[in-house]
Amino acid sequence: MSIDTEIIVETWQVLKEYIPEKDREKAGAHFINMLQDNGVERDVLDELCEADDILESAVIDVLDEEPWDDDDYENELED
Repeated sequence: MSIDTEIIVETWQVLKEYIPEKDREKAGAHFINMLQDNGVERDVLDELCEADDILESAVIDVLDEEPWDDDDYENELED
């Protein structure tokens, strides 16, 4: 993870403690939308998927697709 990604993850972890559990998925989606609107690159968003289940779900919902996986791409090339 890059330092930027680490800061984003740490920020989310701190904020998440103050968000009622029932609201975390909606807050996660809003957080990912905000990051995307402010130019956070796709590879950083994909790294966030590895850090937190709520962020993974939010990235999938916001980008409307599964996070990029190099292993899947390499396997498709081999087939």
